[in-house]
Amino acid sequence: MKSVLKEFWYGNISPYEHFYPNTREMQKLSALIADGYDELEAHLSKEGRELLEKFNQNILELESLTNEALFVYAFSLGLRFAAECFFKG
Repeated sequence: MKSVLKEFWYGNISPYEHFYPNTREMQKLSALIADGYDELEAHLSKEGRELLEKFNQNILELESLTNEALFVYAFSLGLRFAAECFFKG
């Protein structure tokens, strides 16, 4: 059996890549967001599109920080579960 920690260390396990299931509901919502974004962008002036791009970059940066914090929290929570099962089990 392979060591999960070794697999994680060598990058063979990337939990952030499988953060959510690709459900039909998520596909539909993603399509609606993309269509809405394209429609909004089509109605904006050059300055408006630049402002929208800056706004989008800020949203992506916030999402990245949020995902990082969620990963750290979920990983530590999983370790606490494992420790409790191991030591109190």
